[in-house]
Amino acid sequence: ATAEAPPATPATPTTKVAVTPPPTVEVAAPTFTTINGTWDNQEQKISGGWRITQQVDGFYVELDDAFKTRRAPDLKLFLSSNKATDVTARNATSSSVFIAELEAARGAQSYRLPDNLDLTRYQSLVLHCEQYTKLWGAGDLRAE
Repeated sequence: ATAEAPPATPATPTTKVAVTPPPTVEVAAPTFTTINGTWDNQEQKISGGWRITQQVDGFYVELDDAFKTRRAPDLKLFLSSNKATDVTARNATSSSVFIAELEAARGAQSYRLPDNLDLTRYQSLVLHCEQYTKLWGAGDLRAE
């Protein structure tokens, strides 16, 4: 007995579908200009500079290696809606947003800014002794 070949299946016409890849979308990275500053309005001696930078996880205030000031209790950083020359001991924390308590009186330091902070609403960085209502210093935000 010989094996018979199975009956041929009629060929079904194949339809060719052109697959077009989805268009590539270029997403522009958000633009941010680094903000640099110095302590222009000082009631206590502060040396060194600072800057505000954008990193992957947010914005940061960075005090440079040359940062140095007198130690005091309760020294805090704020962003103020006032210009540095208009900041006083009495208004340093009004119309301001708290950033962080100063970790050390000297050396490089970095402090993360609160999320969703609109930097265009602020004009200066302020260092203030909140316990004694004493302004340490302030510097205007200047775009680089």
